Amino acid sequence: FDFVGAIAYGRTLLVGEGNFSFSVSLTGMIRIIPGRLTATTLEPEQELSPLAETNVRQLRAHGARVVCGIDATDLAAAFGSLRFENIVFQFPHVGSREPVEGHNPNFILIRDFLLSAAAQLAPGGQVLISAVDSPHYEGAFQFDEAAETAGFLPPEVYPFDPSDFPGYIH
Repeated sequence: FDFVGAIAYGRTLLVGEGNFSFSVSLTGMIRIIPGRLTATTLEPEQELSPLAETNVRQLRAHGARVVCGIDATDLAAAFGSLRFENIVFQFPHVGSREPVEGHNPNFILIRDFLLSAAAQLAPGGQVLISAVDSPHYEGAFQFDEAAETAGFLPPEVYPFDPSDFPGYIH
């Protein structure tokens, strides 16, 4: 799977970026136009780590848009009628296993993100989610059920190699 090729065209929204190192890595890829990238994180800008602050400055210098304080489960609140051809969520995780609505909270996050992302997708757009494939997370995300609830086809699974993205720190 050619991840860079998949997002090389159109506008790309990256949610939950944390330290923004993945977005910075993308700006260095020859097929990526930084001005078409919007990188977001849930944290307010004043709470970013020093690494994230450095990466935000670098992203903005390359022409990418950075927006902090973005809830991936309510994208319309920040982006209104703006649509994206690609919406990317790298390694979503809530940090808890306490059930919410009778489900693992990671499922709730993915379900609500997909519902939100569906409304922000341009016609023919795509959502890409990277997740850890480990027995520790077995059944935590329930991607098939979340996708169905949000009106998406069952997800396709591809390997993700972080070493393909120089400077990316997960």
